[in-house]
Amino acid sequence: MKALLFNPLQQIISGLLLYLFSFGSWAEHKVIPVEVLADANYPPYSYLNSRGKPAGVYYEVIKRIFARMPDYSIHIRPVSWDGGLTSLKEGKAFALYAPYYRPKARPYILVSEPILEEKVIALCHSSQHKRKLWPKDFIGTRVGINQGFSVGGERFWELVNSRQILLYTSKDNAHNLLKLARKRIDCYINDKIAIYHSLRQLLEEELITPQQAEQLKVEVIVSSEYGYLGYARDDQRFPFREKFSKKFNLELKKMKDSGELEWLVKRFIHH
Repeated sequence: MKALLFNPLQQIISGLLLYLFSFGSWAEHKVIPVEVLADANYPPYSYLNSRGKPAGVYYEVIKRIFARMPDYSIHIRPVSWDGGLTSLKEGKAFALYAPYYRPKARPYILVSEPILEEKVIALCHSSQHKRKLWPKDFIGTRVGINQGFSVGGERFWELVNSRQILLYTSKDNAHNLLKLARKRIDCYINDKIAIYHSLRQLLEEELITPQQAEQLKVEVIVSSEYGYLGYARDDQRFPFREKFSKKFNLELKKMKDSGELEWLVKRFIHH
């Protein structure tokens, strides 16, 4: 069989074409750096651990999804909730976890598919035991809420705006529960698991006595909410948002379908 011979010019051309092809493939798959903000004060869902690192059940879910998105180099940065919302509104941040869906109150946020369901309750002091129906039975009460949160429902906020319910805000779960134990507010509304997780921590740290905790037994169902990954609407600053969102939703669906998401939630949260 006659051997195939290439002259030097052919070898140079072939090498150049191979280089250009390889460079083009690398350019097409260039990794995009992305920063995602996280709520720093919402245990057990999203918070800073003792080493100052992001933690919580949302973090465990989201970091697994991000690990399956090789086109992006993703950094998670915990911030105050108000600060995170402001950064999204001003287009300074790409994404934040895990806001509820509030298209009227937060038109500047686009959301992913729902990640986790959270059951919102009003935990009240025992002196409020006759109050059963939310929110109409709570006219005249002092209600605590975390800064930047918008739980409670439309009718609740109408009563707040008309001063028929007095609203008091604090930066996190612990501060609101301390105010509730000291009777500075009558009720505190938030996710049920988040409330009792923080209450246990306060008992362990002896910031609330068992006697005070015993007085926090009135529980009224407010609503059921889903947490999302929220994106800024700015297409020009974040042109990759649509592609990123589709990949995130795809990997989230896989986690749900396989049972991995349910396993993670049970591992972190005990009902």
